[in-house]
Amino acid sequence: MSKLTRFIVTMFLLSAAPVFAASYMVPEDRVLIQSAESIVIATALSSHGELNERGGAHTVTDLRIERVLKGDVRNGDTLRLYTIGGVAGNVQTIVFGAPVFRDGQRYLVFTETGANGELTTVGLALGKYALIQDLTGRLIATHDDFDLVGFDWNDEPYIDRPLDASRYLEYIRAIVDGKGLTNPSVDYVLQPADLVLPNAAAATARPHPDAFTQASYLGIQGQIYRWPTPTVSFKTNGTQPTLNGPTAASAGAAAWTNDPNSNVNYSVSGTTTANGGLQAADGVNTVLFNDPNGELPDSFPGAVGGISALNGTAPLPDGSGTAKIPSEVDVVVSNTFSPAQQSCLNAVLTHELGHTLGFRHSDKNQADNAVCAAPLECSSVAIMTSVTQCSFNSNLQPWDQNAVATVYGSGVPCTNPSITGQPSGSAITTGQSANLSVTATGTGLTYQWYTGNPPSTANPVQGGTNSTLFVTPSSTTTYWVRVTGQCGTPQDSNGATVTVTQPQCNVAQITGQPQSTSITAGSSTFLVVSATGTNLTYQWFNGASGETSSPIPGATQASVSVSPQVTSSYWVRVAASCGNAVNSSTATVTVGVCTPPNISGASALPTQIQPGGSAQLAATVSGSVSSVQWYIGAPPDKTNPLPQSGATATVSPSVTTTYWLQAISGCGAAAANSNVVTVTVASGNTCVAPTITQPANQTVTAGLTSKITVSAGGTAPLHYQWYKGPAGNKTNKVGTDSDTLTTDAVSTTLQYWVEVTNSCNGGTTVGSSTITLTPFVSRFRGVRH
Repeated sequence: MSKLTRFIVTMFLLSAAPVFAASYMVPEDRVLIQSAESIVIATALSSHGELNERGGAHTVTDLRIERVLKGDVRNGDTLRLYTIGGVAGNVQTIVFGAPVFRDGQRYLVFTETGANGELTTVGLALGKYALIQDLTGRLIATHDDFDLVGFDWNDEPYIDRPLDASRYLEYIRAIVDGKGLTNPSVDYVLQPADLVLPNAAAATARPHPDAFTQASYLGIQGQIYRWPTPTVSFKTNGTQPTLNGPTAASAGAAAWTNDPNSNVNYSVSGTTTANGGLQAADGVNTVLFNDPNGELPDSFPGAVGGISALNGTAPLPDGSGTAKIPSEVDVVVSNTFSPAQQSCLNAVLTHELGHTLGFRHSDKNQADNAVCAAPLECSSVAIMTSVTQCSFNSNLQPWDQNAVATVYGSGVPCTNPSITGQPSGSAITTGQSANLSVTATGTGLTYQWYTGNPPSTANPVQGGTNSTLFVTPSSTTTYWVRVTGQCGTPQDSNGATVTVTQPQCNVAQITGQPQSTSITAGSSTFLVVSATGTNLTYQWFNGASGETSSPIPGATQASVSVSPQVTSSYWVRVAASCGNAVNSSTATVTVGVCTPPNISGASALPTQIQPGGSAQLAATVSGSVSSVQWYIGAPPDKTNPLPQSGATATVSPSVTTTYWLQAISGCGAAAANSNVVTVTVASGNTCVAPTITQPANQTVTAGLTSKITVSAGGTAPLHYQWYKGPAGNKTNKVGTDSDTLTTDAVSTTLQYWVEVTNSCNGGTTVGSSTITLTPFVSRFRGVRH
């Protein structure tokens, strides 16, 4: 199991439920695939809210399965998922990080069974990808609810990216099939320059509060809350294993209190047994360590903090809006939160206490957790960014200082914006990227890049809201940036031209043809072509090579996943930017009948063993099978699989134990279960190792065979293996598992020996001495008459 990724997700509960934000971790792709009980492509049918057992709301979603990549489910089945958050009667729960399914949308879904026995997605929204097509027809897998941002499994900053669905499905199949690939993220992760999405400009139209007002720093999901007098005393409950929880709580409280431009007075004073947590107001502002109430599932090894009770509303002092007034705030740290450094817990608690002050994420807007954009002040370097940055410890950064001074102080001294370093142009070849940057001073700076020449703002660059900009233009393009401050006149930079030249072009050549293969009905396979050339593009077709009437939608990569119901032919056209195109040969996918799995003859040999002995489990498996696994117990109990897979397995139970075998279909048919097999372990008897009474040498009439019998003792069953040659030489096995051997015809001197084995101590063996057979020739004298 690799390390997990630190990751921030923000959530709010409304009505009678508490309002809070949370931090949690995300696993490596390979770990996600291996840990999921099932992986399917499915279309959402409908969703509705229900009350859960704690009185909160969750959402029930039905999906129709179209394709099974892993798990004991079938094509055409209805998959029912339960996810946190939803609306049920008067209770409304809105949870950032919880997956939202839209009726009619196709999804790639990873599922697991939760602690309450209900099926849900792995890692909330992490286990749900929407499958959409970009404007080139390529199929994209994307987390469409929000970007997953945090740290990767090497503790490096990680930003969630859309995936090339065809290549990602190929990787999933390789992991499920046990090929043991490492994570080839370069093969399926798409960069922003690779995407041509139909809704790429949607975020630019969202309304935001005026910059640098109190409302602009507050709220998530449109809900704004602020203390009228931010003097709050916290108690701690419990301890955090391997880390100093009270120290982290005090550091976080002191960070916000000690800002010189605000009147925040957060303190931590002593301990409490109050443990209402986030689900029940108890009148105490508490930091609860090690999750004493079990409020956080094990798949969220982080922290949750927020408002557990509200006390009306009040206008914001600067007139920029109306805020809800907290009356109790709490923070809960998971019992699985155990990063290596104390600084990480310090940073997380400082971040969560910032949420209890009402602050949004510095790199997200208030409305829907989308990427922060002007006129809001935005920063990816802050305690309140959606990434938990352990290196900050409990130290506020400039954005945090601006926020607390604006919301809980008299504001910060304002310096007019000024550009001190102009962006400069560069020369690149097609497909390369250029880095543009501007250096500026001033208070509360925001940036917006444009294409064209200043001061024309007709063509803003989407996402170009930082002091640096990475661009990959297809032709020569001029860029400039407008720098806006909290006060003074916005400043426009000079234009910076990125000159694009065409590289030398190599024509397309196919170096590896797609191969024909056979599958069973209901399953899928990948076809792959290898090619060289400059800026290659691909288009796959149904039919014989050269027949272009049936292009496969979205099949524009070097590989394609196909699931034909009948035998079908495919080919691919590969083109280079030079203008030439080459056609591959035809690859035929032969479709056989999907035969349901069948198991017969499940048994153990021997059925009874001595303590320390072993038995061989075996069965005959037929049909279209993708995996076979033995389990301890009886169907349908799959909680104790044997470590080895396959139709045979060796077991050494210490007590009498039952086993059963399951065969999973490779084409969507129902799984097959074997009968229960019992291995009985004898009790009250001492296992005696085998002994041998050595057989004697023999003289045998030349040309005749002979029988050799060995006398052996010890705990049954005893097993015999005869060898031809001197004792200890095992190069020539002869005979059967019997105490008697019929030799070859004795024409010359022959040697044999035998090895006797039983199951004592996991297998004990004794060998005989050499048995020598000497030929005897009879001579008869004639008598004359």
